[in-house]
Amino acid sequence: NHSNQKIVEFPADLVVGADGANSAVRSSLQRFSVGFEIVQDFEGSQEAVSVAVPLPEKFSKDSDLLDGFENGQLTKVGPALYWAYTPKGMVIVQPNCDNTCNIVLASSILEGVERTGDAVQAALLELAPAYAPLLTRDACERIAKQRPIAGKSVKVNRLYHENSVLIGDAGHTMLNNLGQGANSALEDVGLLLDELESVSSREEIPAALKRFSDKRVKDVHAATELSKQAFTISKALPSKLNLLLYTWTYLAFQKLHRLAPSIATLKPWQWTVNQDSHVSYTQVVESKSFQSNVALFVAALTFFVSGGMIATIGSLCWNGLVSV
Repeated sequence: NHSNQKIVEFPADLVVGADGANSAVRSSLQRFSVGFEIVQDFEGSQEAVSVAVPLPEKFSKDSDLLDGFENGQLTKVGPALYWAYTPKGMVIVQPNCDNTCNIVLASSILEGVERTGDAVQAALLELAPAYAPLLTRDACERIAKQRPIAGKSVKVNRLYHENSVLIGDAGHTMLNNLGQGANSALEDVGLLLDELESVSSREEIPAALKRFSDKRVKDVHAATELSKQAFTISKALPSKLNLLLYTWTYLAFQKLHRLAPSIATLKPWQWTVNQDSHVSYTQVVESKSFQSNVALFVAALTFFVSGGMIATIGSLCWNGLVSV
């Protein structure tokens, strides 16, 4: 009880921990449940700035909020996610149902930029001109004042203990790189309800929670790992080269998918994770791995072919000079 700082106890047949990334239920399970393990880290977390801004007046709540507003630099992914690539990082726009939208941008975009509304507005308009209708003076002043935040990822070895169960961020905190936190939580709810539907007594609850955990834990681990490696083609590559190769790979598979839409492996995994709810996160990870490996193979082949051509030309020029 926050008003008097006293602990209040309530008896319950079932405790559902849906209390977010810093879950108190999860912490309690770690302290009092033998064999309950938690792993958390900040790997893959990019500092970001996020603000909510009103959409232009021409967009109504009943419209597809940003249709007709995109150009070659602003790409729509699914019904409610838009992003623009810039050399310094990514800008994401996520429309809300209240005629506002969230603008999320990598902190790297603001490196070297004076933290004033005018300076931020000029920098963002230069990097992502497609966002001009949203980048008002007020919005840019708020972005300039906003402190960057970094996310953490959390995995547990099981999602339950006795009559307690974790769902959403409490059970699998992931980075916001995918925009899948709420989606995965809703999937949790559906799967949990499926297992509880046949329960007729309190004694049957632990077995139902175990079935839920066994079915779910592998896939939410995949989602968490995917969020950590979302913009990474290979951990061995430096960050700027990763971003360049990531961008090229996404655009290349976008074109390949349009040429052969029936071939599932050619669909950008970024589209799959946002559009195809029937595809598991484990399958998305496999798709990402395939597309990343193709990108690395093509990049390596291009490098060696280019190197061979340069060597051949150099050799011909040298032989010509020797002959003269």
